[in-house]
Amino acid sequence: MGYSYLAYGLGIASTFRLPELLAGDGKADVEIQHTAALAPGSLAPTVPAAARTGPNEWQLTYDDLGVLTVRNGREIELAPIRGAPPRAVRHAVLGPAMSVLLHQRGFLVLHASVVEIGGRAVAFLADSGAGKSTLAAALHARGHALVADDVAAVRVGPDGPVVYPAFPQLKLWPDAATALGRDAASLPRVEPGYEKRAQRVREGFATHAALPLARLYLLAAGSDVEITPLRPHEAFLALARHAYGIQRMDGVSVVPQFQDRSEVVRRAPVHQLTRPWDLATTAIVVERIERDLESCA
Repeated sequence: MGYSYLAYGLGIASTFRLPELLAGDGKADVEIQHTAALAPGSLAPTVPAAARTGPNEWQLTYDDLGVLTVRNGREIELAPIRGAPPRAVRHAVLGPAMSVLLHQRGFLVLHASVVEIGGRAVAFLADSGAGKSTLAAALHARGHALVADDVAAVRVGPDGPVVYPAFPQLKLWPDAATALGRDAASLPRVEPGYEKRAQRVREGFATHAALPLARLYLLAAGSDVEITPLRPHEAFLALARHAYGIQRMDGVSVVPQFQDRSEVVRRAPVHQLTRPWDLATTAIVVERIERDLESCA
């Protein structure tokens, strides 16, 4: 295959460029390849977005982008719609398809942004648009390395849960990028027609094999900045709610996920972080997070 990359601790060989990823060393745990392009309009909008097509195979269908088939935690096969925007196609490959592959490899996959603070991983859980990436970007600006944005891969082992670095990119809404001192107009859109912008992290990306997961914050809106520990059953439900995509689908075994979530809750406290949905308070929130983590060091 033509290109070698590294993400989530895996060597990735691809037949097409994935500039979002870090360059690899030729190791290939995962293969990503094109098949023949499909004609525009050949996929009906009524086709299910995702379907289980084999014992360990999932097919993700996008009528405007193409079909992604993910097999055995080792292969992503792309049949793109002819003329589909490359950035949008890569977004589907590195987001939904990669999350399926990580799940097949036994990771607990969370919809979260993660930074490294004091040699440990700290994750932010929330629905889309609730400020995960903004907080990660603000902490990165304070000198904390980015670990992952949007798709977080957690492995639970005998020493507790660890997080594997994803790739050096943040996805920010224009107002958040501007508030953090970025020139939003100069940043490319994550995909055409979508306002969120992609920012390449040139410095300050975690390159460790894995980082111990120290704490998770569940983001919530409120009038004041407050950090409150969740009870174990609340924390477990938060992890279940913010699993990334595939883990909520029919036909996926829930037993390993149940065990992994239980172990994460036992070893890495989950706190609710309540704060105003106001970019002006971001610096205050970041300082509170840093103080909270110092108190548990």
